[in-house]
Amino acid sequence: MESITYGQPDVTRAAQLDRLATALSSYPDITATVGQAGGVPCLAVVNPAGSGLLSETVAVGRIGDDLFYFWSWGECITPVTRVEDAAQSIAYALSARGAQLDQ
Repeated sequence: MESITYGQPDVTRAAQLDRLATALSSYPDITATVGQAGGVPCLAVVNPAGSGLLSETVAVGRIGDDLFYFWSWGECITPVTRVEDAAQSIAYALSARGAQLDQ
């Protein structure tokens, strides 16, 4: 049986978050920073053009043998193989929240 050591960084998940941060860099209103929350790699995504409410934390998780991007509340965004689709969904969500707040 394979053992898991939580004190060591998860390089695979961090690399997938780096790929997503790079994809998000094509959206000028979005800032994405890879970090850790409780020792788990995560991506802090912010729309600084909006209010402080326009932020989200994205993580990478496994379903079966495949890795997926997940919203902070646990809903799946896309498989990590569809990084551009994930970036588009995240950018849309942050911009849509801004439009709702302006009304």
